[in-house]
Amino acid sequence: MIALQLTVNGSPQYTIGIGDLGMLNAEVRWVRLPTKDSIHESIHVGSRGTTSPENLAMEIPKHVYWQNIRLEVGDEVTIKVVETETFDPPLPGMPEYPG
Repeated sequence: MIALQLTVNGSPQYTIGIGDLGMLNAEVRWVRLPTKDSIHESIHVGSRGTTSPENLAMEIPKHVYWQNIRLEVGDEVTIKVVETETFDPPLPGMPEYPG
């Protein structure tokens, strides 16, 4: 099956997969927004997926997540499309947002 292998600065972080049916997404996010007392800024890479049941009339798709990874200016992120039967399990809930 298709999976996405995430590497930061040459160091493997995780391989995400969902099975034969579904959707995968890995992305780098930069945020700089005002808060009540200051400016919040963060850069991180995160991954998520959505399962696709074989019978959409009977089952609801499920959203799954892998941990976000904090990035710094100059970091190199590689997302490689791989064919594999094994991948890292998603988190039991929502990921934390570093920084």
